[in-house]
Amino acid sequence: MSKRRILYVEQNVDGTVGGSYFTLLDIVRAIDRDRFEPVVLFHRDNPVRPRFDEECRTIVWRPPAGRLAGLLGRARLVCRERAAIVHLNNDVTTGPEWIWASRLAGVPCVSHQRGRARLTRRSRFHARQLDAVVAIAEFLARELREQGIAGERIATIHDGIDPRRVRGGATRGRGETRASLGIDPERPLVGMVGNIKPWKGQHVLAKALPAIAEAVPDVACVFLGETSPARPREEAYLGEVRRAIGEAGLEDRTVFAGFRTDAHDVIRALDLLVHASIEPEPLGRVILEGMVLGTPVVASAAGGPLEIVETGVSGILVPPGDDTALAAAAVALLLDPAGRAAMTDAARRRIDECFLLADRIDDLEDVYERIARARA
Repeated sequence: MSKRRILYVEQNVDGTVGGSYFTLLDIVRAIDRDRFEPVVLFHRDNPVRPRFDEECRTIVWRPPAGRLAGLLGRARLVCRERAAIVHLNNDVTTGPEWIWASRLAGVPCVSHQRGRARLTRRSRFHARQLDAVVAIAEFLARELREQGIAGERIATIHDGIDPRRVRGGATRGRGETRASLGIDPERPLVGMVGNIKPWKGQHVLAKALPAIAEAVPDVACVFLGETSPARPREEAYLGEVRRAIGEAGLEDRTVFAGFRTDAHDVIRALDLLVHASIEPEPLGRVILEGMVLGTPVVASAAGGPLEIVETGVSGILVPPGDDTALAAAAVALLLDPAGRAAMTDAARRRIDECFLLADRIDDLEDVYERIARARA
């Protein structure tokens, strides 16, 4: 049987690197190369592309101007690449041109659903043309069904993770990583890892930090992530978070590290990883990474984290936006080393039981085989 070429389309157009890039990188690394050949298309060059180049062929492609020219250009590209399946990496509402270009080329089209979708009549019509939708959490699949997408076209496949690769990506010791951040190696350290956006909730940790510092006087904090240059509101939001830290008198123990390629080192250097989204997180890749790397997690109890974390066992869940509850959970863990150790052990077991990449890739390959048979 000849290999089926999968054309993966990363739909981000502003170049901001987020979790979708890394989950796609996991897919192209793990997919069965005896049956499938991945090719990845980006709309803009980005700092993660060299990692993709090590695994497969990549394309940086911009559509020609004009709706019709753009549609035809996409269809020609699909044909030129001899794609057996086009797989959109982000969600069903982004880039409907690729859906129609695939149909024009006579090629099945799959879309991941990595975020919440609020479908308009038009976007619902586009989404119904997809051969399959892969939702990364059951609550996302449920929302799509409630909005009129046929359940038989939706597969819930949690993003998986490769523990060996994640641990291998943390190459430096805690002390060395903390030194690179300008943080004393003996300080208790809490942190958030993720792009700076209002819904991600960096301000919630900023509001919780004074109460944490009162109970754990030598605590330090790091925010790892960047703003998008295409979204001025994010830069203004970062300014608001910085001001809140300054007004609390905690700027001397707080580091805003921006984007770093050593995120796994930073996560492992933390005593506590905070996930503070004020809206339901689609899944929460950074939570999975923290669980693999042995860093206890406090996360918002909404969306994907509810499907990952067994609260009180493999992590702690707190109400979204509740800085008081976040501070209390953080203090309880920071003051209880034995409790943190037990929680990280349970978290690793949870990963092994439910979130191994190899198992989830098997599920995705089943989707490809199903839609290929349906088109045969």
